[in-house]
Amino acid sequence: MLFRSQEGRFRICVWIVDSAGHRSGHRAQQVYIDTSAPDLPSLSIVDGQGGTANASPLNNPLLSLKVGASDGARTVAEGDSGIYQVKVSDGGGCSGGAWMDWTGGPEMSLNHLVGAGDLVSREVSVQVKDEAGNVSGCIAAQVDIDTVPLEITRLSVSGDDTQSQPGYTIGQ
Repeated sequence: MLFRSQEGRFRICVWIVDSAGHRSGHRAQQVYIDTSAPDLPSLSIVDGQGGTANASPLNNPLLSLKVGASDGARTVAEGDSGIYQVKVSDGGGCSGGAWMDWTGGPEMSLNHLVGAGDLVSREVSVQVKDEAGNVSGCIAAQVDIDTVPLEITRLSVSGDDTQSQPGYTIGQ
């Protein structure tokens, strides 16, 4: 059986002919041939207040990610992105990670755990896949993680406690 390699909606008709030459009635089915990858997804790392986490380090290695995606090659019902699966990887190359079901409309929120550290930069990358198995390009985002609390190693207090309003200086 030969199918067109061009993208689009097509009608396929099938019938059977037996060895005596009797031909069955035909059955028809509409199909959509999709050979195009989904559009490059969008990726943002969200801080605890709902903003984008890029101004200051996060103190939690469990990242909250917001991924937006659509499969521009097909016409989809309103609210349906055409995306089938998403993969989140550590690092910027989209290598590693496991494919998981896309549960969002045009946007999906999910959590991803990265390594903890003392003011270290972490990068995550994302790809999406449509129902035909076409995979998007890779997009990455970077965030600074600081999960190590400060430690006071020296404390000195100085001041004159004979004044009516004493002043104190605290230094390290």
